[in-house]
Amino acid sequence: KFTKCTNCSQIDAKYLECDLFSNCTIGSIIPTKCTVQNGIICNGEKTFVRVASCQYCYQTHDTYHICSLETNCFSGSHQRYKSNCTVDGSIICLGNRNFSKYRKCDFQSGTRWSTTLWLSIIGGGFGADRFYLGMIGWGFFKLVSFGGLGIWSFIDVILILIGYLRPSDGSLYI
Repeated sequence: KFTKCTNCSQIDAKYLECDLFSNCTIGSIIPTKCTVQNGIICNGEKTFVRVASCQYCYQTHDTYHICSLETNCFSGSHQRYKSNCTVDGSIICLGNRNFSKYRKCDFQSGTRWSTTLWLSIIGGGFGADRFYLGMIGWGFFKLVSFGGLGIWSFIDVILILIGYLRPSDGSLYI
């Protein structure tokens, strides 16, 4: 699993057994005795001390674990989805390194707010903003009515400015 030149004290926490006690004060920084798991070949002492934060794996900050992403949810609906997460290998924590977490739907499809606004200002009378947002039917109606003779175009600029008019797939602007 490792080459002989890998120093035991520098391998990932997932290959260690650490004495991080569940009765420690959550959030405190404590020294913990770690031992390399059986079958792991590394160089140096197999038992050493590492400093760790007393926390359960599911309590780690979002930057310290990777979660699966769901693309079939709409951010505009304030949905949450169940995601499978795994703690980064360098983190020592209590409990299971793999856990479930509910996350907010906030996917982005690549639509820019500034581009939408400029398309509405410059080409709103021809439905360019609605076509860009994926609203093909509304874009066509706006095109044939010349933006409701300018009134609909003006209203769309305001709706884009206040953040009400967003991409049709429910994604967020980038």
